[in-house]
Amino acid sequence: MPVNRRDAYVAGVNVVASPGARLLMFGVGAAPVPRAGVTEEELRRRFTGWRLVSAVRMSPEEVRGYIRTRRRFEVAMARRWFDVWRYRLELVAQPQPGGC
Repeated sequence: MPVNRRDAYVAGVNVVASPGARLLMFGVGAAPVPRAGVTEEELRRRFTGWRLVSAVRMSPEEVRGYIRTRRRFEVAMARRWFDVWRYRLELVAQPQPGGC
Protein backbone atom coordinates (compact mmCIF):
# COMPACT_ATOMS: atom_id res chain seq x y z
CA MET A 1 0.00 0.00 0.00
CA PRO A 2 1.43 3.39 -0.92
CA VAL A 3 2.66 5.41 2.05
CA ASN A 4 0.34 8.31 1.18
CA ARG A 5 -2.74 6.06 1.59
CA ARG A 6 -1.83 4.38 4.88
CA ASP A 7 -3.38 6.99 7.19
CA ALA A 8 -6.67 6.73 5.29
CA TYR A 9 -6.55 2.94 5.56
CA VAL A 10 -6.05 3.12 9.32
CA ALA A 11 -8.86 5.67 9.67
CA GLY A 12 -11.19 3.37 7.73
CA VAL A 13 -10.32 0.39 9.92
CA ASN A 14 -10.89 2.47 13.04
CA VAL A 15 -14.37 3.52 11.84
CA VAL A 16 -15.62 -0.05 11.67
CA ALA A 17 -13.68 -1.62 14.56
CA SER A 18 -14.81 -1.76 18.16
CA PRO A 19 -12.76 -2.66 21.25
CA GLY A 20 -11.72 -6.30 21.13
CA ALA A 21 -11.57 -6.32 17.32
CA ARG A 22 -8.73 -8.30 15.81
CA LEU A 23 -6.86 -7.40 12.66
CA LEU A 24 -4.65 -9.78 10.69
CA MET A 25 -2.25 -8.09 8.30
CA PHE A 26 0.45 -9.31 5.98
CA GLY A 27 3.31 -7.00 5.18
CA VAL A 28 6.65 -6.93 3.50
CA GLY A 29 9.45 -6.24 5.95
CA ALA A 30 12.09 -5.46 3.35
CA ALA A 31 11.40 -4.56 -0.25
CA PRO A 32 13.38 -3.51 -3.33
CA VAL A 33 11.32 -0.31 -3.54
CA PRO A 34 12.11 2.30 -0.86
CA ARG A 35 9.37 2.72 1.78
CA ALA A 36 7.30 -0.09 0.26
CA GLY A 37 7.59 -2.29 3.34
CA VAL A 38 6.07 -1.97 6.78
CA THR A 39 7.65 -2.33 10.22
CA GLU A 40 6.37 -3.09 13.69
CA GLU A 41 7.25 0.48 14.67
CA GLU A 42 5.11 1.91 11.87
CA LEU A 43 2.13 -0.26 12.84
CA ARG A 44 2.43 0.81 16.48
CA ARG A 45 2.65 4.48 15.45
CA ARG A 46 -0.28 4.38 13.03
CA PHE A 47 -2.61 2.05 14.91
CA THR A 48 -2.96 3.97 18.17
CA GLY A 49 -5.29 2.21 20.57
CA TRP A 50 -4.32 -1.13 19.06
CA ARG A 51 -1.98 -3.67 20.65
CA LEU A 52 0.44 -5.54 18.42
CA VAL A 53 -0.18 -9.12 19.56
CA SER A 54 2.39 -10.76 17.30
CA ALA A 55 4.77 -10.14 14.44
CA VAL A 56 5.98 -13.33 12.77
CA ARG A 57 8.25 -13.69 9.77
CA MET A 58 6.61 -16.10 7.34
CA SER A 59 8.52 -18.84 5.61
CA PRO A 60 8.37 -19.12 1.81
CA GLU A 61 6.30 -22.28 2.28
CA GLU A 62 3.67 -20.39 4.29
CA VAL A 63 3.51 -17.53 1.78
CA ARG A 64 3.00 -19.89 -1.16
CA GLY A 65 -0.47 -20.72 0.14
CA TYR A 66 -1.58 -17.10 -0.25
CA ILE A 67 -0.33 -16.21 -3.71
CA ARG A 68 -1.32 -16.94 -7.29
CA THR A 69 1.74 -15.71 -9.17
CA ARG A 70 4.11 -18.38 -7.93
CA ARG A 71 6.71 -17.93 -10.62
CA ARG A 72 7.24 -14.28 -9.73
CA PHE A 73 7.22 -15.14 -6.07
CA GLU A 74 9.85 -17.84 -6.50
CA VAL A 75 12.13 -15.43 -8.36
CA ALA A 76 11.67 -12.70 -5.75
CA MET A 77 12.29 -15.05 -2.84
CA ALA A 78 15.35 -16.59 -4.50
CA ARG A 79 16.79 -13.09 -4.95
CA ARG A 80 15.87 -12.17 -1.36
CA TRP A 81 14.02 -9.07 -2.53
CA PHE A 82 11.68 -9.09 0.44
CA ASP A 83 10.55 -10.94 3.50
CA VAL A 84 6.89 -11.37 4.41
CA TRP A 85 5.51 -10.84 7.92
CA ARG A 86 2.16 -11.69 9.52
CA TYR A 87 0.97 -9.13 12.06
CA ARG A 88 -1.89 -9.61 14.53
CA LEU A 89 -3.35 -6.56 16.22
CA GLU A 90 -6.15 -6.14 18.74
CA LEU A 91 -8.09 -2.96 19.43
CA VAL A 92 -7.90 -2.21 23.15
CA ALA A 93 -9.16 1.38 23.19
CA GLN A 94 -11.30 3.30 20.74
CA PRO A 95 -9.03 5.74 18.86
CA GLN A 96 -9.88 9.43 19.03
CA PRO A 97 -11.90 10.75 16.04
CA GLY A 98 -9.63 12.13 13.35
CA GLY A 99 -6.56 10.42 14.76
CA CYS A 100 -4.59 7.60 13.23
